[in-house]
Formats: sequence, structure tokens, C-alpha cells
Amino acid sequence: MSRISNTTAYPNITPTVSDYFVLTDAENSLSTKTCTLEELQTLFGLNSISTTIVVSSVYLKALGSQTFTLLPAPGDGFVYVVSEIVSFMNPGNVAFDFPGSINIVQGSITEPIPDTLLNTTVQKVYKNDPSPAEFIPANSGIILQAIAGPSGTNLGNGSLYVNITYRKLKLSTSF
Repeated sequence: MSRISNTTAYPNITPTVSDYFVLTDAENSLSTKTCTLEELQTLFGLNSISTTIVVSSVYLKALGSQTFTLLPAPGDGFVYVVSEIVSFMNPGNVAFDFPGSINIVQGSITEPIPDTLLNTTVQKVYKNDPSPAEFIPANSGIILQAIAGPSGTNLGNGSLYVNITYRKLKLSTSF
């Protein structure tokens, strides 16, 4: 068996929460077993997940007529608890012309992203502060929507990066 430091036999990766971790089960004759990194995080109370979603100019231009899914619904009996949303606009050389803010929506919860983040040719970062006192809808995905999209002649370009830090909780007696 190769040494763990042998990166030819064991190449380096950027881990995700769905990757597996090998461990020894002390309660079962020291058997070798696996768990996901998400399960390991939960064991130590570190079950927050941070993910970045890229919204290209094609989808930004379509926001007036359709929504964009940032996180799909977590499934029956689950809820997303969002602790932080940070958006980064990496504009192209032509600014968008959104007539108002776009919204990050989770059921009845709405967090606006100001149009000044999008209508620019300069890189900008915006941090939303999810309200701490709201009812959180179960099995509700998180979407990006706009009351109105950019004008029909808009030639804006660039991409919006939305980083969401959240926990996915199971609604049961083990809550």
C-alpha cells in the first residue's frame, strides 16, 4: 500500500461535502468504514455549507421573464437555514440596465440585491443580511428573480456570483 503522501497513487482534490472519508470504527472491532465529509462536519457541529452559484449574462438578461434557481428545494421534511449571502458582480465592458433591484427569494423571504451592483462596469461585492426573525418555509428552494429584466436592447455583459452559506436541517425529533 502506498503512503498517503504519494500524490501519484492518491491525487489531491478539492473536497466537497459529498466526498467520502475513511475512518476506523472503534465500536466495531476497529473495522474500516466510510462516511461523507458532510456527516463528519455534522458530528463536530460544523454542518454549514458554502456554495457559489454563477449567473451568466444570458441568465441575467432573462430574469425579467423567468427565475434562476440558486439552490433547489431541499426535499420533503428539510429546510434551508441561510446564515449569509454575498454577491460579487464581475462585469464585462458594458453595464446592464436593470430598472430596479433583483431579489433572492426563499418562499416568503425576500432579500434584495440593489441594481447598483449589476448596473456597473466595475467589480463590486454586496453582502445581504438575512433577517434573523422570520418563519422559514420547509422544502423551499432559493431563487433569483426580478420584477423587470434589463431593457430589450440591453447589451450588458458579465457574470454574477452568489455565495450562499447555509445549513440543511431535517424536520424531525432529531432536529
